[in-house]
Amino acid sequence: MQIGDFIRVKFPKDNQAYFAEVKKVLPGEEIECRFVHSGSVYTFKKYSDSLEVVETTGAFKPGTRTNDVILYEKTDEQVSFGSNVGVTFDDRKSYLGTVEKTRPTLDIKFLHSGNSYSIDKDNIAHRAGGMYDGRKVLDRNTFGPGKSLFSSDVARDTGAETLGGSVLPRKLEWPAGFIGVNYIATSFRDEYNLRLDQAVFAGGTAMVAGGQLMGLATGASTTEIEKAKLRTLGDPIARISQEVKTEDGRKSVADAILIVATSVATEIAAGLDSLIVSRANSPAGGDTRYPVVCEYMSRRVGMFLGWVDASLLNATEDEAERIDFLMNQWSALEAGLGMLELPPGVGPIVSAVLILLRPDWEGQFADFKSALKVFRESFNTLAREVLKELLFTKVPEDERTTFSHPEIPRYAGLHGVFVLGGWDEELRFLGLRA
Repeated sequence: MQIGDFIRVKFPKDNQAYFAEVKKVLPGEEIECRFVHSGSVYTFKKYSDSLEVVETTGAFKPGTRTNDVILYEKTDEQVSFGSNVGVTFDDRKSYLGTVEKTRPTLDIKFLHSGNSYSIDKDNIAHRAGGMYDGRKVLDRNTFGPGKSLFSSDVARDTGAETLGGSVLPRKLEWPAGFIGVNYIATSFRDEYNLRLDQAVFAGGTAMVAGGQLMGLATGASTTEIEKAKLRTLGDPIARISQEVKTEDGRKSVADAILIVATSVATEIAAGLDSLIVSRANSPAGGDTRYPVVCEYMSRRVGMFLGWVDASLLNATEDEAERIDFLMNQWSALEAGLGMLELPPGVGPIVSAVLILLRPDWEGQFADFKSALKVFRESFNTLAREVLKELLFTKVPEDERTTFSHPEIPRYAGLHGVFVLGGWDEELRFLGLRA
């Protein structure tokens, strides 16, 4: 631990996570920190398994101990989508946030408050009504993923709000330009965000009580988890099960699929923008790991497709009818696209991908399971190809090849992997898959 690092602290019997900047490293394993939300100064003594308050101007008295401490250390990495960044304003106070966008402004969401600021090319911060609106940014540094102060375990960091001791995925909101979002997509967004609020999620996926996925344990009780299952099965999936039986209903389901899939792809493409542009004309590329924050976004698409999957199973027990619903649902995607208002440039990409991927539904399926396999592959490929084409729009036309930018199909492929992961996890969560 060094001066300028940040720690995230949770005190006993208090569910709030607090962020602090390390101001001094003192003899005798002591550190002095400024908590960024209040300005309170704490001196801690570090033991092998905990921090103890030695002196403070804040509410937690000397002698208070905690072992729930996450350390964020400075790095020399490039600022990119999803990375942690410390920002120092002209009052010499520093705050830790995560990057939401890198171009044309650097947009940062601060972890202690959830407030987002845009920093322009002149290093002026902007947030209407914000304390630092119009103020100068003196310095910014990148920080690594959070890790426990008392072990080498890395906390999976998505750059979003904290809850239950873990750093969780950011909430789902529709990017600018998505107009006329229907009730199915809205109900999905509301349920996704509610699960985050209740810590039913960890790592962007559905959880079982006491279990963990992607290294994050759920903070939800068994009761909260069961309520989430019943909510999902009892309203949205039951309603979608009725919608897939009619032409107008399938149109609503198709719209929701396209809204979720394209909004997620749009957000991921915006986040990966700087990584792709920075490697223009560099076939060897640099680090092409898929940012963790993007993993969670990709799983959103899979979660919703899990709802559609479950609805088709719930709609009827007759296999022939189920296969018919599958075929008609894909047809509804193509038929309804022209009437759906997507951001400029996105609609033609989705249309071209849909035509290219049109499944051969004329083939004879031995059973619903075979048809469902084609359905899953087609929808996953749709999500993957839309992201790939959106990413290629980020580079000049003469560079839109896999040779010039091999990272683009790689990112799209990883998107598909996590879409399927979220799909399977949601079905397991709902008790529809072992």
